[in-house]
Amino acid sequence: MSNRSMKWILALAFALAACGQARAATMGEPSWKKLDAATMKKLLDKGDLVGVNRAGAIEMATIGFLVAAPPEKVFDIIVDYENYGKLMPEVTDVKVTPKGKNVVHVWFEVTVVDFGPLKIATDYTLKVTKTRPKHVKIEWVSGKVKDVSGYWELKPADGGKKTIVIYGITSNLKSASPIAKTALDNQPATETAINLSSAVMLAQAVRKKAEKK
Repeated sequence: MSNRSMKWILALAFALAACGQARAATMGEPSWKKLDAATMKKLLDKGDLVGVNRAGAIEMATIGFLVAAPPEKVFDIIVDYENYGKLMPEVTDVKVTPKGKNVVHVWFEVTVVDFGPLKIATDYTLKVTKTRPKHVKIEWVSGKVKDVSGYWELKPADGGKKTIVIYGITSNLKSASPIAKTALDNQPATETAINLSSAVMLAQAVRKKAEKK
């Protein structure tokens, strides 16, 4: 196991250990997101930042990470939805429909739970508003999984040679199916683990592709 993989496992374990406090928090931005870019870069040089906030049935997983590539390159990878299946194996199909100059609707078919005999696939459509190369807004439109929303924020670092990336995403996996609701009601921490690990995996995939020579 690589040092990076071990760091991710430790970060996930820390986030789950803090989940009791996170559940009591109102939905909002993690405190570290308010730091100025220079201070945040110093923190991200030492490792990624993760957090979980929860309000009712909605849970937001947030990750901050540093990419050794300019914002324009990172942004183009983030909005290349047609190729998300190459970034995330659980994405089995994607369809993109333009809705305006900087707006698209993206239909995803995904496997949201795949633990042994429990395998749950679903689909949903998101509205994506793009502000190149700084921000991507994600809003739920339709689908079996409800409350999917979030954002990407990109800030230049090291004179634009690197990028500070913040990714926040919410979802209510219990809405995927009656089976999912029953399973996650019995194991609430599993939903936290799935949401956070999915965010971590996508962040890793974006960084790996952006830094590839």
